[in-house]
Amino acid sequence: MVDCRSPSRPGGGEMHPVLRQVADQSRAVWSHPSNRGARVRAVGRAVRYQVRARVLGRSSVARVGVRGRVVVRLHDWGSSQALYANPVDHAEMTFWRGFLRPGDLFLDVGANVGIYSLWAADRDAEVWAFEPDDEARGRLEENAALSGLAVAVHPCAVGAGSGTMRITEGLGTSNRMSADDAPGTREVPVRSLDDLVGDREVRGIKVDVEGVERLVVEGAARLLDGARVDVLQLEWNHMSDVVLGEGRRPLWDLLRAHGYVGCRPENGRLVNLARDECPGHGADLFFASPRCAEGLDRLE
Repeated sequence: MVDCRSPSRPGGGEMHPVLRQVADQSRAVWSHPSNRGARVRAVGRAVRYQVRARVLGRSSVARVGVRGRVVVRLHDWGSSQALYANPVDHAEMTFWRGFLRPGDLFLDVGANVGIYSLWAADRDAEVWAFEPDDEARGRLEENAALSGLAVAVHPCAVGAGSGTMRITEGLGTSNRMSADDAPGTREVPVRSLDDLVGDREVRGIKVDVEGVERLVVEGAARLLDGARVDVLQLEWNHMSDVVLGEGRRPLWDLLRAHGYVGCRPENGRLVNLARDECPGHGADLFFASPRCAEGLDRLE
């Protein structure tokens, strides 16, 4: 775990906030598992980016996989993570790198600026990216074009059915569903995965929609009943409490009812959680179809 306590100057005074942030980021970059064997180079890259952005006011370009490229701007958490480590999410993305095959269908629900979309497209998968926020979607399209990778971008949210919903705007990577038409929100179209995918087979789905993952899964009932999705990756933090007023248990129960098995990524493969109790908040959780779950090692 990164030590985020505020460093102090030799004289005892606290370090300037900007320098403290750079120091914290440098420690995080140094300890990131994706930077093993190249830690000095990774920290140097991060420091150069900070100088370039803060002093010169210029953006940078980070690599995603081998061919993917992402434009990185100051104070943009969604893209800056790509500059600090490749892959950004080491365990999760290492699994997808080995699991996805050329031509496989991969759905990136809540794609933001496209980190996972580009990662999957770099494996020559067929990628559908769903992003309702105009600013994030524009960045996603910019990054896909810069990379020369094929990503089909859908300007809609994904939910339990087709219609509309309200989302916040202007919050960067933290935009989420809104229950009312309060200021700072707008209406966007919503589609269900059952309607979008039809009879296709889906190799993988990543869902990161700030707490409403259950609604996305509810809209994929036919897909899941037919076991036509091999593996799902779902955000598993506290945001469902904030947005829906519920923990992760309803989502866990829903997927278990479809026969899907909870897993964690480990060393490029999935490991069966081997329990029926819903895990608490934490890192993204994976669910494997009954067929894909056969033969998985069990996490005791």
